[in-house]
Amino acid sequence: MPVTDNRTSNRNLKEPAATNTIADDVLRLIDQVRAIDVDLANVLSAIATKIDATALVPYQVLSGRNAANGYAGLNALGQVETSALPSSIAGGLNYKGTWNAALNSPAIPAASTANKGWFYKVAVDGATLISGISDWKVQDWIVSNGTSWDKIDNTELPNDVDGIIDASADAKALLLAANYAAMKTLLGIALASTTDVLTGTDAAKYLTSDALAALWESNTTDITSGATIPIGEGHYFNLTTSTAAITAFAITTDRAGREFWVKFNTARVLTHNATNLEIVEGAKSILTAAGDYALIQSKGSGNVRVLKYVRASGAAVVDTGPTLATEIATTSGTSHDFTGIPAGTKRITVMFDKVSTTGGTSAMIVQVGDSGGIENTGYESGALQVAVLFTASTSGFIVTSAMSDAFFYSGSVVLTLQDASNTWTQAGNILQNGNNMHLSAGVKALSATLDRLRITTASGADTFDAGSVNISYE
Repeated sequence: MPVTDNRTSNRNLKEPAATNTIADDVLRLIDQVRAIDVDLANVLSAIATKIDATALVPYQVLSGRNAANGYAGLNALGQVETSALPSSIAGGLNYKGTWNAALNSPAIPAASTANKGWFYKVAVDGATLISGISDWKVQDWIVSNGTSWDKIDNTELPNDVDGIIDASADAKALLLAANYAAMKTLLGIALASTTDVLTGTDAAKYLTSDALAALWESNTTDITSGATIPIGEGHYFNLTTSTAAITAFAITTDRAGREFWVKFNTARVLTHNATNLEIVEGAKSILTAAGDYALIQSKGSGNVRVLKYVRASGAAVVDTGPTLATEIATTSGTSHDFTGIPAGTKRITVMFDKVSTTGGTSAMIVQVGDSGGIENTGYESGALQVAVLFTASTSGFIVTSAMSDAFFYSGSVVLTLQDASNTWTQAGNILQNGNNMHLSAGVKALSATLDRLRITTASGADTFDAGSVNISYE
């Protein structure tokens, strides 16, 4: 019986047939297996020539997905799952968009390790309670720390200044309008006064550059005051008109260390006083002259010191010689006064040049005084006309024992400060017409500092009719 040769439809491989004997089909299948073996060997050989067989070795099995020493799997979006990331990466900031804090939109999920690092920026103010926080302002951030949600406050603006509640909107409008005057009012900022600046005790007020410059700009008003010079708030001043001795400077807002300049336009005495008007150079009074300058510094409590004195003449301030006053003609009058003798004077020389009197024979005397006036009592003084007449006086330092209309008198009398109690001593030599001498000596204690001197006669009635007198002091 013939063998039926059945074949597969795709690869034309031999397969059994119902009409064949088992022996026939077994033989046919053995032939087919051998043919398949040859075909498979050829296929494998062809594959080997196309690829590197070693590339098929390092593959990962499914059991290694997200496992230790395995590999990180991808989610449905092709992204590495957060559970496979280290904490240092998983906790990084991840911007999720804006958030409406009034409507909780989008809804903030419960904090977890899965959303650690997520943050939203507040776009609408609101009071949604998240992790115990309900104060949310535009520009704030809400950030997950993996356990709870934190707030990063980006709205720390001056919304409450000196009791002004929530002024940020008004302040913003003022800033945009450059309305600085209204801003100062809104924020409670005040301008410092000159007094505020000089006392230096207010830390809240502001100072303009113009106000600061005014502290040293020149004062346009000349000062004509006498003994006490009112200098207001300082700067630079012209002292004019007055010739009265200066004994003090009055500062409106006094503060130790403040300095100011003055210019002198008249001759007057700048009176040294170690406490309230200390003259540093020489520690003695200064006779000013037009054009001189002085730099004065406050010591506080109304006291000042003259730090520097500049003479217009260029002469030295400290003069070791005596100061010469203005000579007075003794051609009339019953007395002649020298005033303005400065404090600190320790020696006075009274000089006479052919002095004469008429109307009597009263002795010529020198009287001294202080701020209370000339004193005419308390002197112990005497004069001796050599080999002729000795005359004593308690009303003044006697210069001559007597005088005569027929004679002229020339010479000097020296008054010397003996001690701090204002006691003065006298020593004098007067020549009478070139043929006689009057020797004098005496002592007098004043009630205060000497500042004046008078030449007169013991009677106070005789009239001077010739010569001149002058003094020098040192």
